[in-house]
Amino acid sequence: MLVMIDPVPLPPLTFETMDGQPTSLEAFRGKVVVLNLWATWCAPCREEMPEFMKAQTELGAKGLQFVGIAVDQPDKVREFVQETKLNYPKIGRA
Repeated sequence: MLVMIDPVPLPPLTFETMDGQPTSLEAFRGKVVVLNLWATWCAPCREEMPEFMKAQTELGAKGLQFVGIAVDQPDKVREFVQETKLNYPKIGRA
């Protein structure tokens, strides 16, 4: 497990949201951001997401922000997100 005592800011990173709108990590400035790269076909990804959703619900107001970056086919991502009611920002076209 990696623990950083003095976190280093990330360089500017820009992405497209699932609806094609540009966004960047700058939108989450001041929060602890967990970037989650995932795919619908990834069994470990699917297994960990309920815990991420729970952490987002419980700790979001305290500054924790999960951001999911989908690396999968847009139609499959859209279906999965609707099915699971993912409660944190999703990046990747769908």
